[in-house]
Amino acid sequence: MGRRCSAVLTLRLVACAGALILAACSTVPTAPVTCAATPARCAVIGDSKAGYDDPYRVFIRIQSDLDRIAAGQPRRTVPAGASRDPMESIVDAYAAYLQHDGTRMNEALTVAVDSAQQKMQGMSQWQKPMYETYNAHLADVLRTSQPLPHLLAAIRIVDTALYYETGGLSPEQRDDQLGMHSSTPQPQAGLWLRLPCRTLHSHENDFAANADALKSLPGPLLDCPSDDQAITSLVGIAGAPRLLKPHQTPDCPNGVARDGTCYAAIAPSKPSPPSPREVAIASMATHPDAADPVLKQAAEKDLRGELDYALFLHAFRPRTPARDAQIQHLLDDVQAKSYVHQKPTGEFPITAYDGSDDSLVPRIILASMGEDRSVSQYAISCDVLQARPALVAATQARYGSNMDNFLPRSGCDEAGDPAGYPTEAVATFSDDATNADGHFIDNFGGSMVYGFEKEQNSTETALKVDPASFLLPVVANVQDYPYQNWGYLGLNNYRISLRLIAEFETAQRKLADYYVTMHMSHEQGMQAARNGLFALVFGGDCGQSMPDTSPRVLLLKHAPLLAIQAALDKDDHSDELLAGCAQFGGIDPLLLIASGGYPEALDLLLAHGATVNDGNTIGKTALMEAAQFNQGQSVHMLLQRDANPNATTWPANDDALLHHDGRTALMYAAANASLSTIKLLLVSGADPYQTDSKGFRAIDYLLGYGPTPPNPVLSHSDRVKAQELLY
Repeated sequence: MGRRCSAVLTLRLVACAGALILAACSTVPTAPVTCAATPARCAVIGDSKAGYDDPYRVFIRIQSDLDRIAAGQPRRTVPAGASRDPMESIVDAYAAYLQHDGTRMNEALTVAVDSAQQKMQGMSQWQKPMYETYNAHLADVLRTSQPLPHLLAAIRIVDTALYYETGGLSPEQRDDQLGMHSSTPQPQAGLWLRLPCRTLHSHENDFAANADALKSLPGPLLDCPSDDQAITSLVGIAGAPRLLKPHQTPDCPNGVARDGTCYAAIAPSKPSPPSPREVAIASMATHPDAADPVLKQAAEKDLRGELDYALFLHAFRPRTPARDAQIQHLLDDVQAKSYVHQKPTGEFPITAYDGSDDSLVPRIILASMGEDRSVSQYAISCDVLQARPALVAATQARYGSNMDNFLPRSGCDEAGDPAGYPTEAVATFSDDATNADGHFIDNFGGSMVYGFEKEQNSTETALKVDPASFLLPVVANVQDYPYQNWGYLGLNNYRISLRLIAEFETAQRKLADYYVTMHMSHEQGMQAARNGLFALVFGGDCGQSMPDTSPRVLLLKHAPLLAIQAALDKDDHSDELLAGCAQFGGIDPLLLIASGGYPEALDLLLAHGATVNDGNTIGKTALMEAAQFNQGQSVHMLLQRDANPNATTWPANDDALLHHDGRTALMYAAANASLSTIKLLLVSGADPYQTDSKGFRAIDYLLGYGPTPPNPVLSHSDRVKAQELLY
């Protein structure tokens, strides 16, 4: 499909290179292939028997078909060998409602509701009460004789069943469902079916007459792309898409913004003045004589006080037989009262205190994991860690599970960073690295995440107090900066990695200056900073060194086409060197890289075996990439070569769904491309009624109501035209 004769292509490339005008190489524009000419080309991915019953796909079909019916368009056809889920009868019920056919509507609703209730049978005992209470309220509304609340209550029962099938935990908290260790919503969160906004245009009176009943229904009722969801406000725009406005993040001077609403901020409680004990711990390095009697007195009150005092003596008092004996006595008392006998102390063998840091580490660990609450999850004073940096070893991860939560912590997290430490530079690099690793910690599903987080916190502490630990022999890193190889996975990665270079170099230089104040040479400081920053992030050193002759590297760096041709002819399989990066991001096919930034190379890649509808690991195609990067020339060329305008993103592993899946090239274009590109996709058969896995259409992406901000490319007049086309 869309292949070109390599011999002819080579001649054309040579001619263009001789003229030094690559733009002249582009094919003479012709009209894009339309869906009418090749209907199968425009099929939505998922419109096949395989995976047809996936609950997310059922949700997308229902919401998309509701909008198609509202616009007077036919529903998507059923692929050969598949059948609609009975819950999809809710679409038939909506069509009957629009035609004022109550009998047919009720028949269709019965099929949809019975199927939904059947799917929610057999849930776990702890979930059942939440769902039964929620559905009982919907059942009360369902018994109404009024068509609109009857229809909407049935819609809620259907999307509740879909929410349950996708792993939803609590229907009443579906907007806020977070992962085990995540600050971002899970894919199931916000799974609401909505009536099309157009419904208001012809049934305004129904909404007005049933206002009280509708208020009792949870979730959004309509899919109008508007910040103002009041029915009286939406009536005016339901039939006039030119009146729609882009999403505006509300100004909340006294609160926080979320989902277009201001919520009152929780007023911080007035901090209590620090206790003498807290003052002593925070100032033991600068005022040890003043801290000593306070900490000694605290040691008489609880085990935490005993451990604090033992570490103070170890770090800030000269070694004498009397001091060592006092520390030994304190440690023995902590051991006798705190250690859990069932713990395998063989993991942390205890020896007599000999003045070394090594003799303290196992005792601190066992105390932190012990029975006494005062010393549980013990925080080692930052002053102590600065004075005796080898004690950072006590804060390292040991288990790769929830047990790591009970190991000692670094007190530097609470006390603030040491003077001179480049907090802002390291944080800027770390934040962008977190984006690069795909928020690895937030989105990791297993209990190993606690070990990952523990190790990262320990590394942060070592960066502050123990740079020498990063000078130990390590495996030579073949990359110039973190995420260099990760940047070769795709065009978006590459652009992010270029920004990370500058942030890495700034953080490295400032850390080296800080380490010079800790009696390191500048050369040692640069090496320690480099190794430390690599250790701080996840996936920063993935993969193996890529050769400069790799077709992928050449494409990203916009090398001459003849050089790319030569590299493709060698077929050196250099992409295999990136296999170690796969867990931090899929490896985009070369065609995606070209479509997003090097359209002149598209035909060259197609001639070497690329397929126009190839997708990456989340199903993203070259056409989507071109639309996302506003590459109109690439969009036109790909459509000419039979690219499917209705392909949707969808990970190969359905257990790793993105928060917004089912995106189309039109959604990408609506979010970030020109009006001409949006028009071209529509003319070529792109479906404006198709939704993603949260029910958002291209018009939501255009105006910023989906997962992206409003389109930043369009002028006001072009945006209004796009609204009318996509509505």
